[in-house]
Amino acid sequence: MIPQTYANQGHDALNSAEIGVFWQTLDIRIHTESGIKEERIWLLERSNTFEFHVDSRPRLVRFDARGTLLANWSFEKDASELRYQLVHEDAAGRRRAAIDLEAHAAETEVRSGLSDCAVSDPLWNVRMTCLDVLSRSIADSDAGLFSESTQDPHSRVRAAAVRGLGELGSEEHSDLLIEFYRNDTSYFARAEALRSLGKIGDSTIVQFLEEAVQDSSPRDVIRLAAEWALEQFD
Repeated sequence: MIPQTYANQGHDALNSAEIGVFWQTLDIRIHTESGIKEERIWLLERSNTFEFHVDSRPRLVRFDARGTLLANWSFEKDASELRYQLVHEDAAGRRRAAIDLEAHAAETEVRSGLSDCAVSDPLWNVRMTCLDVLSRSIADSDAGLFSESTQDPHSRVRAAAVRGLGELGSEEHSDLLIEFYRNDTSYFARAEALRSLGKIGDSTIVQFLEEAVQDSSPRDVIRLAAEWALEQFD
């Protein structure tokens, strides 16, 4: 069942019955063992119910497959469906799956799927999202993945990788981050490396950070990051 609901944004004189129901077409993408099919539906009523005939239990159902609905909506999936979506859907669907898998990040299979995606997905934004999700519950066993991802072709992914190493908080990564700062071509990613060094709190690199304060960069991103890192030692 698909209901239409509305957020009250100051129109106290109107109740939900007085607000019109919009009409909208939506595509529903259904993955089964035999393949993928799409069904187009019309939302015509305040509450809409649809049935679809498939040859086996769906592996994944993608609501609003074309992303045409300008609204907030939720469509609950279990971890196995989200892992499937992380591999088999389009870029927007894969990124959405990575975000939703954060709720299951403690599961070994989920972390493995996110790690594989962070390395192999063709879209940088999906790889970055996987790293960001993993970094919020990062463990020592993730160090190899994040170290490898500092060599990613896209600067935003490299920035996510060094940010994750900072979350680990281990001084054993200080040398890698310093080398990254000295050699990377992205000011944004280099600044993220400095912030990670501040989070780690290795007192032996204070002089390095003081020297980094003097480095020039657009909008002073390097100086500001180095100053922030130094403040963590106060």
